[in-house]
Amino acid sequence: DGTCPGAPPLDKVRDPSLFEGAGALYLLYAKSALNDDAYSIHIQELDEEPSVGPIGPERLVLDVARETDCRSLRDPFLVSNPGDAANAWLFFTCVPRTGDAHLRMQNLTLLVTIRPVEGEPSIPVFAPGTDFGRFGGEIFNPEVVVDRTDGTAPVFRLWFAGFIDGEVAIGLALGQPKDGADKAPTFQPYPANPVLAAPMPAFSNGCVGCSIESFTVARRTGTADLRFLVARKVPIGESGRRFELFPLDQVWNPLSL
Repeated sequence: DGTCPGAPPLDKVRDPSLFEGAGALYLLYAKSALNDDAYSIHIQELDEEPSVGPIGPERLVLDVARETDCRSLRDPFLVSNPGDAANAWLFFTCVPRTGDAHLRMQNLTLLVTIRPVEGEPSIPVFAPGTDFGRFGGEIFNPEVVVDRTDGTAPVFRLWFAGFIDGEVAIGLALGQPKDGADKAPTFQPYPANPVLAAPMPAFSNGCVGCSIESFTVARRTGTADLRFLVARKVPIGESGRRFELFPLDQVWNPLSL
């Protein structure tokens, strides 16, 4: 299990993401015991110099025991609440006890310690019965960019992964708060999904048989452009494979829907 003789087994850690807020830089990740697939979401403050590493204690942000409909919590992604500087929205994948994986969001307070707002449970990102078009079954891997439009509610752009014909593809959903900028946004999938799939020329780029494994997205500083970093599987010969990171840039108008 990767530990030294006589040492306790290591925990399993996966799905890292970064959050900058409350005057600090944080690392979020899913963590479970070595022989358990019930992941909970943890957070740890980082030094802004990458070579230094964590400087704060590890904290449990969202316990899987609190999410009674989920047997595991994955893919944490935290964004500031544009209508309330003291709060943030935690997006995550709920792996349910029965049925398909889906996305949920939890309102967190950033005051003193980062934790769920008292009395507010997590809620589904998408309403029951939402039409995901060609996507079928599981929806996972949320990535969120928040844009403020002039004089209107902020726009949440949420990318997600799902399966189309058995292969991972990337979809987009747009959301805006209905009852004030500090309230939960209501999301609708983009009608022309998927925005990225393996057969598309922008992704394949001459790579025959390549497939999407995972992805992340962020706005490039000082521009309206988005940068996607896609992990793709590249076949080698009859049975070999390797994995590589493939960057893609997209020009995006932050004031448009």
